[in-house]
Amino acid sequence: MSLPEQRICQLLGRLGWNRSECTIAPQPMGSTNESYKCSYRDEEFVLRLGTRQAGILSINRHAEEAALNLVSKLSCGANLVYYDLETGNMVTKYIYGRELAADDLNDPKRLAQMVQVLKTVHTQKTAFAFDFYGDVERRLEVLKEHNISLHPEFSRAYEIYRICRERNSIDSKLHFGLCHGDPFVNNFVLSNSGQLFLLDYEYAGMGDVFFDLSCIAPGLTPEKQKELLRLYFGECTPFLLEKLYDFFIINLMWNGTWAYVKSCDVPKEVFDYIQFGDFHMDSILKSGRPKK
Repeated sequence: MSLPEQRICQLLGRLGWNRSECTIAPQPMGSTNESYKCSYRDEEFVLRLGTRQAGILSINRHAEEAALNLVSKLSCGANLVYYDLETGNMVTKYIYGRELAADDLNDPKRLAQMVQVLKTVHTQKTAFAFDFYGDVERRLEVLKEHNISLHPEFSRAYEIYRICRERNSIDSKLHFGLCHGDPFVNNFVLSNSGQLFLLDYEYAGMGDVFFDLSCIAPGLTPEKQKELLRLYFGECTPFLLEKLYDFFIINLMWNGTWAYVKSCDVPKEVFDYIQFGDFHMDSILKSGRPKK
């Protein structure tokens, strides 16, 4: 029996489900977990096997479970059936529909739906923080320990990031809410009934909601970025727009250092996470951001 099959059987055992009654099919591989579609007694579920690298990737299982319990009740996340805090293994009800794609951002109705889902999530509260600034520093320590080579101009990229971070740390509670942490377009699922769901709350916690907005905005034209702010805040002021641009940089550094750390656990032949981290640093360097 393979290791994934052993883990699936253990998970089904926790649920009290008989393996022989289940039909299991792999889902597309995620960057931090393995997922399977499970048919059991005429119902469909998603089984997720959690990553064993949760700590160094800044994944807090207690924070994820708290967020999942909230969004499950709000019907803007998948209905949570089971969660194991020790392993990160999870079972949710299957949503019949499709992942959103980049083209969906060009649809005003779909963009408005995405904003509404985010606003619903952001109004919630948990006892856990999404400390994206702290995540960056902790990852840099991990990278130093593992002697991982960073972008040759990483210091300059970090200085751009530092300026953006410092000028947004003063009023850190101004736009405070339950952040998803990874609301890129492919984490939104449009159900067959037309309802939009936001999945994958591995990084969820309390923080500045501009982090979430900065995940969506880069896929939009400058005019649609302004529309994003109008949909969310009812207006697009120079202050809000500049803050969004700063968070583009903060987001790039957070995701870039995540990619570098991920390289510790994924061989280059499988996926070159060092190159992916360098891509994020290049994007910071090309921005020349520090004006305001």
